[in-house]
Amino acid sequence: MSSSATTSQEQTQKKTLQRADSEDQGVLINKILRILTTPAGRDKLCRLVQYFLLMLIPLLSQYSGIVIPQLEIVRSHMSFLRMAMRFEKPYPMMRGIARRHNSIHRYEPLAILRSIGDAFLVLYFLTDHPMFFHRLGYLTYSAKFADDLDLVNNLFWLANCVIEMIVDSLEIVFMQQWQTRKIMDFLVNVSDLPIIFFFLNFSDFGPVLAGLCGTFASLSVLWRI
Repeated sequence: MSSSATTSQEQTQKKTLQRADSEDQGVLINKILRILTTPAGRDKLCRLVQYFLLMLIPLLSQYSGIVIPQLEIVRSHMSFLRMAMRFEKPYPMMRGIARRHNSIHRYEPLAILRSIGDAFLVLYFLTDHPMFFHRLGYLTYSAKFADDLDLVNNLFWLANCVIEMIVDSLEIVFMQQWQTRKIMDFLVNVSDLPIIFFFLNFSDFGPVLAGLCGTFASLSVLWRI
């Protein structure tokens, strides 16, 4: 093979690699833009920071207490910001339930279960809003009422999570929907359980486990946005 032919092949390979790198960079940039410009992306990004810090703070506290208060403030702000972003979620969820009810599949068991799960999620959002105003200081509750409202809020989240797991399991096993997205949806819901149990004050579920599961779930969703 002549040197000119070898040089031509090397140039072609170089251009191919450059084109592939450019395409990869374009995909990464588009993913970052989707995360930053969509409500779901911004919510999950804040969620990632919130739960990563929930996991990190107990681990750092045994070495240095200097940065812990600052990290706690950041984590609290991420949680507060997510509460504010939830105000836009109930209405689309209720519209989705209504569309499902008016569809030809409304009497199918999976559609009914999905609607029940979405209804619990709407209730989770609606009970979250009063707690947001309570934290702002616009509404004042007794400590017992605030604790009871927080308990009910987490129970609605738990009910939605369990129903979503049931629906995903049925679709995977009986409808043979073995897509990566469906399996990841199931794993994300499983990962939410330790977080819910942590907020319900189960002694076996600490902040490190809850933070680890929340970090995994957030990364899984962000990667698919």
